[in-house]
Amino acid sequence: MDVVQEDGPFDAILGFSNGAALAATTIAAAMEKDPSDPPFKAAIFICPTMPFRLDSGPLRVTVTDPDTITAIRHDLDEEANKTYNWLSDPETAGIMDEFEKKKKRLDYSDLSKLPQTVELLLRYHPDVQTRMLHIPTVHVIGDQDEYNEQGHKFTQLCDPKLRKIITHGGGHHSPKEKGANLKTCQAMEWACDRIMFSSY
Repeated sequence: MDVVQEDGPFDAILGFSNGAALAATTIAAAMEKDPSDPPFKAAIFICPTMPFRLDSGPLRVTVTDPDTITAIRHDLDEEANKTYNWLSDPETAGIMDEFEKKKKRLDYSDLSKLPQTVELLLRYHPDVQTRMLHIPTVHVIGDQDEYNEQGHKFTQLCDPKLRKIITHGGGHHSPKEKGANLKTCQAMEWACDRIMFSSY
């Protein structure tokens, strides 16, 4: 936001993967303060992961041993945390999927390094939050992308009248097929047209 204030305004933002999540997080946080004044008039998200909830307070995740993970939500009181099940919490689902993958790469050769604790922000989820982005958005999602599910769920947080969804047969990368590239370019042009004729 410092860059926007110093060098902006900017019409649109483009983000890839967690960069897309960061872009969406920035827009959502600004629009919560003032829905009529988004920091960007359009956004392009390529292989996005779910945006983060800055108001959530961190989720404290502890790895006790190679097979045991516990989690505590800071925005819940002690009593609520006793019955809290992070495995069924939609806001932690994407985080824990990612954390499970990272957990496998932890060094277990010296068990004296355990337990290890990390604090993570929760992510928005359409099962919990309503639509939050009311600007033209383009979503480019790979069918083979390991974050494919997050990408599709993220589209549900955006205004269906102002979004374009492009899928391609690849993984966690920009589309390589000519047809998907053309559709992506056309969707970006569509978003730019919306900027020109919008009241944002």
